[in-house]
Amino acid sequence: MLTMRDDAVRPDRVKEMTDELVQMDEEIAALKPVIRTQLAAPRFESDPGQRIEDTATRGMLSLALDGFSSNKTVRGFEPPSTKVGQFVVTDLGAFSTVRTPEGHMFRCFVFGVPEEGAGVKCEPAK
Repeated sequence: MLTMRDDAVRPDRVKEMTDELVQMDEEIAALKPVIRTQLAAPRFESDPGQRIEDTATRGMLSLALDGFSSNKTVRGFEPPSTKVGQFVVTDLGAFSTVRTPEGHMFRCFVFGVPEEGAGVKCEPAK
């Protein structure tokens, strides 16, 4: 997208890149339902704390999936959010929140462990 804004790029190359972006968006659109099904498949843990973290993980992955496209919609000032079951996950940039059906809020952070991966830690919001 940035390259296409450069005045030095030939019009025929801009057209070619635009066509490629359309094709990639179509392929991404076809993959989204498959990935959403895979996200929904694992069962929630019975531990309430782990359930919030599982919900946050699924919600953040879903929001990332929605944002993985060159034709994503602009939401204005509203932060992106999604429903995971009866929970609402909102991405606020540096952290995300999970709101339970009862109205309780949790603040969630992604953390990394070198050479092991990443995880999510949630704490009740005050």
